[in-house]
Amino acid sequence: MLNPTSCHTPDRIVFQDSEQELTKRRFCTFRPFDSFYWDQLALHTEMFAFLGQLMGMAIRNHLCLPLDLDPIVWKILVKEKLCREDLRSIDNVTYERLRRIERGEEVDEEDEKLRWNVPLSNGVKIELLSSNHQDRRDVIVEEKDRHRFVELAFQERLRESEIAAKAIRLGLVSVIPERALMVCTWKELQQLVCGDAEIDLDLLREMTEYEDGVTKDSPHVKIFWKVLESFDNKDRAAFLRFVWGRVRIPKRRSEFKQKFKIQSASEDETGSNNSSSAVDLDKEDQKLPKAHTCFFSLSLPRYRSEKIMRERLLYAIHNCVEMEQR
Repeated sequence: MLNPTSCHTPDRIVFQDSEQELTKRRFCTFRPFDSFYWDQLALHTEMFAFLGQLMGMAIRNHLCLPLDLDPIVWKILVKEKLCREDLRSIDNVTYERLRRIERGEEVDEEDEKLRWNVPLSNGVKIELLSSNHQDRRDVIVEEKDRHRFVELAFQERLRESEIAAKAIRLGLVSVIPERALMVCTWKELQQLVCGDAEIDLDLLREMTEYEDGVTKDSPHVKIFWKVLESFDNKDRAAFLRFVWGRVRIPKRRSEFKQKFKIQSASEDETGSNNSSSAVDLDKEDQKLPKAHTCFFSLSLPRYRSEKIMRERLLYAIHNCVEMEQR
């Protein structure tokens, strides 16, 4: 969840790492008269607004941000009404417990001493009774008030991301027109910002060109595509990050700014790539693939077997994750 009592601090915010940085750590708990809390809240609200601006730029430039945000957040961004089922996606245990209390089913020891508060996702308990109610922390929920308790508990849990999500929305509408946002469903907005998590290899193959005498019919190229098809989506994303610095591809051909290029990794004695030169296949099998992320290209050695191709690719994509290592 994104909420003002459990904001997360990015050390840096960049397109490919924003979802990891924004879920790194919590910074404080709610203290209504603590100036440090409010200073930190203002700072993190500004950061969430900046995330909204990144989302807007991603939409305008047909880029895909790999954000893993709850449906609740996306719904607030497009002003869709929240429902109880939305809580299930982030906290199924609490959802089922509240439903059990509402139905009056057999309760556990904790429910028998039910107080008028509900814990948020960071563990901080929010009081459900009005502030002028005396000794509200010690008031036990009576049987006749169970339905009211459940309704208030759902409301508090569903709105705990509200401040952060509204800050994101402010940043978002500073880059794209608000009227354009209002015609989207939450799923459509998520699609515009994040694209598809599943990598479409057929589309990637269509958007591939070959250089240095390499063709789509080259034996090692056929092996390459066969190995890539055998990867699960996590490994495919790691491969895409290795060759392009991203983990998702555009949904349509028209949104590709450049094509993926597969090049020869063989060099003749002058140091230039030359497919007509004699290639020592034993040495080729010992090489690792080399990526050029700025050019979305891969220098692929002429591996002779699927086993070697798979081993070399997996080693490269999971161990050469820094730009200077490629």
